[in-house]
Amino acid sequence: PSFAQTEIDQRNTEVVQSVYLRTLSVDPSAALVRNAQMAFDLAVRSYGATNSRTADMAVNLGRALNGTGQNEAAVPLLESALSIYDEDGDQSKLRYALAQYQLGVAHNGAGDTESAVAALTTAYTVLEPNVRRLSADTSFIRTALQASGGAAAVSAAETAAARMAPMTTTPPKPKLQIPPIYPPDESEKSVNGWVLLDYRLWPDGRVRDVYVLAASPETVFDISAAMALQQWRFEKPNDANQHHQLSVAFNAQ
Repeated sequence: PSFAQTEIDQRNTEVVQSVYLRTLSVDPSAALVRNAQMAFDLAVRSYGATNSRTADMAVNLGRALNGTGQNEAAVPLLESALSIYDEDGDQSKLRYALAQYQLGVAHNGAGDTESAVAALTTAYTVLEPNVRRLSADTSFIRTALQASGGAAAVSAAETAAARMAPMTTTPPKPKLQIPPIYPPDESEKSVNGWVLLDYRLWPDGRVRDVYVLAASPETVFDISAAMALQQWRFEKPNDANQHHQLSVAFNAQ
């Protein structure tokens, strides 16, 4: 296909995935599980079966299915993502760990606590030093570990994480920062939270490929944070393919 057609396919994939994610969050049903698989299949067609963007979409879909309690349906999507990230080098380390976290949640929801503990421990080992480096809280993964393996699993994961050094990357310098809008339907609930975003830059410093890595509470602030970051402008990057991370905080006050 021509470059223009490939770009159209990729944009179509993002639109389809966005629609399915939003729909899944309010209307869990067997039909929407099929739609999630359809969105993943479209990503494979547009990006390729071994592209990291395909893996990102699989994790987002798995995350949405977990959020609606359809854990068994989330497992194969998350395993597909992990098989891609595993071969993607250092830049996928954080995204791989968060896919492991979602897989652990899926296994636990499906009743496979042994697999859940293994996946969550792998995730926590990487996430604890690195998510804290980005000023986000890791209590969400400790809670998942506690639910699946109890205090012993949490203690073992904390011991492993203590030996893991945080990733050392130089964040890009922003030239224009747009603050996120507090979601109006949450404005009277005094909800605080954060969203951890992964993104890349075009050669001119515009933002592309914004991807929600994790959030607390789940799904409440995702769209607002992502839309704000897409309007930021940065200094020209040395490497336009490099992934960066940013934590966005929301304060009800």
